[in-house]
Amino acid sequence: MSADDITRTLVDYVRQHQNPDQALIPQNIPQGILDILLTDAEAKSQESASGNYLSTAVLLILSQKQGSSKIDVTKSTLATSISHYTQAIYLESLQRKGIIKDLLPERNLENILDRVKASYGLTELGKRLVKESSDSTPSYLTNDSDTVFEVH
Repeated sequence: MSADDITRTLVDYVRQHQNPDQALIPQNIPQGILDILLTDAEAKSQESASGNYLSTAVLLILSQKQGSSKIDVTKSTLATSISHYTQAIYLESLQRKGIIKDLLPERNLENILDRVKASYGLTELGKRLVKESSDSTPSYLTNDSDTVFEVH
């Protein structure tokens, strides 16, 4: 699948969703779309890609928030929004994999691109993984010094 096809898939998914405002909120994203965004985030973190799909997703969210297909956003705001969105999709992925539980606050259109204090519990699997790891916090959860995580 080409990059243009993937971008079109993201845009079409949002347009065809029964509630487009909620389509790209992490807990509502189908696994296939989440995988595309996670792969893009991983490539972006290794500087081997530009993060085009994450950028597209964030621009679609901003479009929904502003109620217009024409949006006004600075590079700095876009970069910060992408960072916050990336962390939200990583946390959703960890929850789906059964590593974390009770993720709060629930993300929605109003807070998905904001700095939030995420709180979650570790499942038994999560506790085992932390015990086996020399670094209890995965690097992708700490790549933004503005984001705070609290494990309970």
